[in-house]
Amino acid sequence: MFRLTPYLLLFIILTVSPALSNVITGKVVSVSEGDTITILDQYNIVHTVRLYGVDSPEIGQAFGNSAKQYTSSQTTGKRANVTPYDTDTYGRTVGVADVSGLNINRSLIEAGYAWQYRAHCKESFCTEWLQLEREARVSMRGLWNFAGDPVPPWEWKNLKQE
Repeated sequence: MFRLTPYLLLFIILTVSPALSNVITGKVVSVSEGDTITILDQYNIVHTVRLYGVDSPEIGQAFGNSAKQYTSSQTTGKRANVTPYDTDTYGRTVGVADVSGLNINRSLIEAGYAWQYRAHCKESFCTEWLQLEREARVSMRGLWNFAGDPVPPWEWKNLKQE
């Protein structure tokens, strides 16, 4: 009869766990928008990641370039760990990105370069992110430091299509 020793069990756990892990790890090679990054993993596979629960201004929209620059400054050339939550209609991974201990999604909202994406942010931490958005607005950080009421990207896209 085969007996599973503690050492064999530990070996199995250590070798199988990484293969089962769904975290995407790699170098951020580009940022296309404030809420979209591209990662090259250790196998040279390219992953386009739409950041979960946030929506930053579009390129062409007020603060779109600023949001992209902010995300670039926090991620480009750095190692990221992305925890996937979903796949969007474009086939992109939708996830939460961590770079050197910094939650990029959360940081975008806190710095005032993104809205908490009400229609899609359903995890327990989304309530905190909504509060961070309110604080950024009151403190006039990022896009909230604007004479006027910034238009959320989901509304801006609808206005553009009319």
